[in-house]
Amino acid sequence: MRFFKMIPALLLAVTATPAVMAASPNCAVEGGTLMSWPAGDPLWEMCWLPPNSSIGPRGSGLELRAVHYRGIQVARRIHAPMLFAEYRTSTCYRDWKDQGTPTLAHTSTHNTLGVPPDMNRLAATSCSVSQHPTASYGTCPFQQQTGGGYSCTGNDGVVIEDLGDQVRFVSQYRADWYMYDSRIRFYENGVIEPTFGFGNNNGTLSNTTHWHHNYWRFDFGIDGQDSHIVSVNGVDQTVEFHDVRGAPGSTTWAVRNPGTGRGYELVPGANDYLVGTNESGRGFHNVDFMATLYKPNEYGDNPNYSLGDCGMNHNALVNGENILEKHAVLWYRVAVRDSTANNWPIGCGGAGNPCIPQDSMVCKTAGPQLVPVGDWGQGGQPAEEADLSVAVISTPEPVEAGAVVRFSVTVSNDGPQDVSEAEVTLSVPAVLTLSSLRFRGATDWVCAQAGGGVTCTMEVGQITAGHEAAFHVDFDVDPDATSGTVESQATVGSSQWADPDTGNNAATVFTTIEAVDLDTIFGHDFECRAGAPGCL
Repeated sequence: MRFFKMIPALLLAVTATPAVMAASPNCAVEGGTLMSWPAGDPLWEMCWLPPNSSIGPRGSGLELRAVHYRGIQVARRIHAPMLFAEYRTSTCYRDWKDQGTPTLAHTSTHNTLGVPPDMNRLAATSCSVSQHPTASYGTCPFQQQTGGGYSCTGNDGVVIEDLGDQVRFVSQYRADWYMYDSRIRFYENGVIEPTFGFGNNNGTLSNTTHWHHNYWRFDFGIDGQDSHIVSVNGVDQTVEFHDVRGAPGSTTWAVRNPGTGRGYELVPGANDYLVGTNESGRGFHNVDFMATLYKPNEYGDNPNYSLGDCGMNHNALVNGENILEKHAVLWYRVAVRDSTANNWPIGCGGAGNPCIPQDSMVCKTAGPQLVPVGDWGQGGQPAEEADLSVAVISTPEPVEAGAVVRFSVTVSNDGPQDVSEAEVTLSVPAVLTLSSLRFRGATDWVCAQAGGGVTCTMEVGQITAGHEAAFHVDFDVDPDATSGTVESQATVGSSQWADPDTGNNAATVFTTIEAVDLDTIFGHDFECRAGAPGCL
């Protein structure tokens, strides 16, 4: 059972991995300024560059290089080199990302770690204050109070804040009237949350429904190596591909080092689902995700980055090259829609199809969560997860109508955590009715029938990592059941821990029922019908 984590949750496997010597980024070589957090015994270290120093044909906003967690390299580069604005019926742009603009923050937290900021007045960008559907707030200080140590940063627009359990980068850059911000949080448990915000400083073109599309580029170099495996919902991929998010919770992507097992899973954020691909219908943005083979200086689909080049050509990046155990790069699109009154969706205004109220000046944000998988703790604590699986068999096979069929259920825990709260649901056909419960082992299960199923809850004991628990559930077969095969399913889950592998949480069993010979007069052992077991 997968729980999509909207709060940070570190995933650490218990499988042995090669020892890794603690390393730190060399910003004299990588470029940028070193960030070490916490300062005394850093968990996160990286080199950061402001938008006006970022790489790419027109920059890539806040750029992070040589990102390390617990002395292990996570990524060579995290940035966003492609950004677009498109309008419903008119022009469109490739916006630039190399023009920093000031951010409002307290002087004591301008890139000063170990100093907790006022949690009621964190660093502010245009996006932070733009919450009115039609009002604009200009540039820093965005009509906010200064004084008390608060002022606008320099034109690099970058603030780093120590928030206790995380360190947060806040950066802001502009493309004429548009104000964009990147916020990237690095949590002490290894989770990374990149968020992109889209704002407007003076209301230009706010009367036209339009979209903004930002493409994050994650150049992973896990363990400092160039061998990666990219997977979709746990299925490894061999060649470059593009993908879409689909329904909420349906798709995640991951990258890992096959030698160490360390990697990261990309989980879409809730706001990422609000704007699908090609919502405008103009065919400019048709994918949410791409995995490509690394190529030097490939920071987008078009190296020229012409201002009027409206669409992102994913085929220029994804062209079938082998990425299995190669240096792979992940691209991820986030987008927002700025709607004007009585304008969206197309054809709105009739009965049952109301228009979206104007929200074109409200700054909107979107972004995924990157969750570590594998052992990033160098022998640290086990992950807060438990891999449960279930198996079920029915006996006897076949079973007679009117007899008792026993379902034997085995729940296995591959760890790393012990489980004391587990639940198994048996979905059975109408011809089976709960009869009794049998259990064995160090657990005590209680079952109850509800509708077309039976729910069995582990009430006593626990299933320790690497062990299993088994119990039996007896069902009465309807005496009037006809001959045939019926299907039942067992599903296991736990509200106690996340489950890293959902593919083994369900099992199916088929039971053959044989109808009773209606010529039987007495229901006693001394009378048998022809062909029954033990009868002549």
